[in-house]
Amino acid sequence: MLKKRIIGSIAVLNGWAVQSISYNRYLPLGKPEVIAQNLDRWGADEILIQCIDRSKNSNGPDFSTLSKIANAGITTPLIYAGGIKDNLDAINVIKYGADRVMFDALLNSDLAEITKSAQILGSQALLGCIPVSFNQGKIYRFNYLTKTTEPLTNEYLEKIYSSSISELLLVDFLNEGLEKSFNFKILKSSKITNMKIPILIFGGISTPGIANKILKQENIAGVSIGNFLSYKENSIEYFKTAINNSSIRKHKFFTKGNHAK
Repeated sequence: MLKKRIIGSIAVLNGWAVQSISYNRYLPLGKPEVIAQNLDRWGADEILIQCIDRSKNSNGPDFSTLSKIANAGITTPLIYAGGIKDNLDAINVIKYGADRVMFDALLNSDLAEITKSAQILGSQALLGCIPVSFNQGKIYRFNYLTKTTEPLTNEYLEKIYSSSISELLLVDFLNEGLEKSFNFKILKSSKITNMKIPILIFGGISTPGIANKILKQENIAGVSIGNFLSYKENSIEYFKTAINNSSIRKHKFFTKGNHAK
């Protein structure tokens, strides 16, 4: 059985790591490379760098921030998202130090560029990201560039699958950054339970109990946690110890009795 992962997420705005709250309020945290070093030391399975201002401002990927993190002595695999306009951007993201690429805006604008990226980089290097919400028994997807919401349809999902991404990050965007707020109704939708590729979950996951409940669902490959890993030393080790689930990857330095109190 493949081990499930805990992914540390860093939101980056104007080159600085920020605490993001529902994608519309931001509090400064510091240098992203320093936070990435902490996540690496604490045992994150992957580190997701989300440069949240790049696509909105048509600035392209933040290669400066990516380079600083990639050259900070980090051994944990890096995922980069933000500002990727085409397959050339995706290739350059890998060249600048990321191990994997996550697409968000391109899922709505040009799936052909994602397919081209898969032909060059391989599908295992590619992920997608969809902000979602649950309302009156239905799952909706949110386009943060146009600020519009529409139903998450099977037709849209089939197009996503055809682009050859290997995993899909679903973001509970209404509860992103809020404590103990993940909407579990999202996971009960048949749209989610019947997805054809592994799913990662992000948004409102602030405790090991919430993470554990999410990870029990068979098609969930991991959880991504942002704000709530930034305020406690060895926070990921604490999560993994508290979850105490054999399906969770253990850190290479993780030993019984040596965990955060």
